[in-house]
Amino acid sequence: MPIPTSDYRGRPRWRHVTPVPNGRLIATVNGPGLGNYYMVGEAYAGLVTAYLPNRARVLDAGCGCGKLARFLRLNPTVERYVGFDVLLESVKWCWGAFDHVGDERFQFLHADVFSDVYNPSGKQKAAEYKFPAGDGEMNVVVAASLFTHLLEDECRRYLGESGRVLEKGGLLVASIHDAPSPTSRHAGDRARTEVGSVQFRTLAEGHGPFVQVDEVRFRQLVMVFRKV
Repeated sequence: MPIPTSDYRGRPRWRHVTPVPNGRLIATVNGPGLGNYYMVGEAYAGLVTAYLPNRARVLDAGCGCGKLARFLRLNPTVERYVGFDVLLESVKWCWGAFDHVGDERFQFLHADVFSDVYNPSGKQKAAEYKFPAGDGEMNVVVAASLFTHLLEDECRRYLGESGRVLEKGGLLVASIHDAPSPTSRHAGDRARTEVGSVQFRTLAEGHGPFVQVDEVRFRQLVMVFRKV
């Protein structure tokens, strides 16, 4: 299966420089526009970098077309990075882009998980999906705008899987839309889910188990948890 090299229009593939995906792929991660792609990716990278340990092993759940990976690639403390996403085209683009710069620390995998919005032909249920890492293998899990597309049972599963793959003291960086309806703590569909911050914290405490250590708002509420 050929790897697509559909990059941003007018941007050549320079040596030693991570390519930029086309506008259609960019629009699948935090909205359209090249400026938005860079801004959001840099913001998440700044927060993640503030907590990165030496010899960091990062699992990027819902990596998309590399908005975080392109910034983490410049960080020498990242020993290993694994990203996965339900959008095969985004994953295949990352294969070609990171092969271009020859960075073998970075691996991208397709999670063939069902989503009626993003992967309607997916073979696996999100509520049963197993993250592509062993128990305690990673020390950072990032889920940037991933829980914003998960139903409650799927949310519980992904929090549990985050806890499974993290070593003790490892970090989960996760974002949510935190304005559910007054009558529901967890509402919406896979296009956009809303969950109250107290509800999400309670779920994280029970499924990591995690304790919250920080939060910041990049349009979404980004919460940082440590595995205890």
